[in-house]
Amino acid sequence: MQYGSKKFAFFGAVVDIHYPTDNEESFESILARYGDLAEYERGLSRLLYRNIRRDELFLDIGAQIGLFSVLASLQGARVVSFEMRTSLVLAHYMTCRTNGFRDWLPLNMAVDSVAGVIPYNDNAQFALTDGNLNARTATNTVLACALDEIPGFLLGGACGCIKMDIEGFEVRALRGMRHYIAQSRPFTFIECHPHPAHLYGTSIAEIPELFPGNYDFFIVEDHRNGQGARLAKVDQVSHVAENFLLVCSPQARLSG
Repeated sequence: MQYGSKKFAFFGAVVDIHYPTDNEESFESILARYGDLAEYERGLSRLLYRNIRRDELFLDIGAQIGLFSVLASLQGARVVSFEMRTSLVLAHYMTCRTNGFRDWLPLNMAVDSVAGVIPYNDNAQFALTDGNLNARTATNTVLACALDEIPGFLLGGACGCIKMDIEGFEVRALRGMRHYIAQSRPFTFIECHPHPAHLYGTSIAEIPELFPGNYDFFIVEDHRNGQGARLAKVDQVSHVAENFLLVCSPQARLSG
């Protein structure tokens, strides 16, 4: 696996980002297209920028090349990232070393409802399990964990924010972190993928039921290309057919 690096700005702060160059996803083109994270997935990036707090824990579940982990690191948060693709996790460590990030722990793991092993392809965005017909042939396996089963010394302290982008696995992951969320009450930003979720035998309609009763839910309109984060409060999400960003917020705490 070959790696490259490119300078990329995070609301003005410039960082060297490392990435695998021979992956089918063109990470270099993403970094070249956007000059600053403020221009990339604008709704999500702005919401995270306003709600990540210094010294709180930020969990980046489905970290890809780690752009949001870097944002949290720059804001002084403690960061634990989960990414199933080994090539990307190696890039995370390179980014940490180059930029001196000492409070970011990259983990080569998937997040699921129970501990186990998941087959996947390092070049694919999808785990290869439970009838996902869009995925490629498995060439690797990765350990999976449930956050409720992880020892407190790793995820202890105040968890302020969770970002999740795991291509349809979100319901399965949330089933394994219900107690953790109830105890720490973090802001949770979820990229919802209704069709892949269906292939994994789940439905995104279940998501609000997996949070405590003192949470509000917002769909972020046009979060990838819009000028900001327009929030539409919802009580249920079963009517949404396309991929969307869902904000799960402890009542009266969200900074929009």
